[in-house]
Amino acid sequence: MTAVLPLHVEGLAVSYGDHEALSDVSVSISRGEFVGLIGPNGAGKTTLLRTILGIVPPKSGAVSVAGETGRAAARRVGYVPQRHDFAWDYPVSIEQVVMTGLTPLLGWGRRPKQEHYEACYTALRHVDMLDLRERTIGELSGGQRQRVLIARALVRKPDLLLLDEPFTGLDQPTIDLLFDLFDNLAASGATLLMSTHDLAGARHRCPRLILVNKTVIADAPSAQLNDPEIWMKTYGVGPDSSLLAGVGVSA
Repeated sequence: MTAVLPLHVEGLAVSYGDHEALSDVSVSISRGEFVGLIGPNGAGKTTLLRTILGIVPPKSGAVSVAGETGRAAARRVGYVPQRHDFAWDYPVSIEQVVMTGLTPLLGWGRRPKQEHYEACYTALRHVDMLDLRERTIGELSGGQRQRVLIARALVRKPDLLLLDEPFTGLDQPTIDLLFDLFDNLAASGATLLMSTHDLAGARHRCPRLILVNKTVIADAPSAQLNDPEIWMKTYGVGPDSSLLAGVGVSA
């Protein structure tokens, strides 16, 4: 019997009017994988994430999450947006923010039950923020804010966790701590797909990378992506680009 994959994308094409954003994208991710999604600005990374979330309709092809499609698939996805997309000056606690991740299940105006609080505390425990749950979000550091958004995405126990540029504006020690967190989540059975511009970090810490520029240029274990031609094709750079040195390959 074939296992149901947390994510399966086949022959995906997405267009905005006459502009083709993605073409013939096929990707499958297994349970417990931590996969980096990288490519230049405008390569279609965000479009792919938004299509998986059900926000952008595909022109052709199919997306399934844990065997579900359409709205049912979207409900199985946990999404961690970029930090600047969240109103951090709003006077609410960490616990309240994480509980908003359950709104699609609770509906508006319904009071959470004990099971919902337990799910909230479990998610906060995963990101090592449980002891700070009563603190207001305006008091948090950049790394703590990112952990709160991750907990909010985890609270529904999603089959797939999407991370959109989680390292933007963070210093290297904080980035290292988040990478450790992602490793631990994957080891516990979570499935993560992360878009990032941190090429060196992704090459070093993500077990698998998907290189995208309108379509999938390469999809392989990070340690096997040693061909400079792959990186030059993905980013449209020449053999003298410092990008190659940054990812540890040479032309």
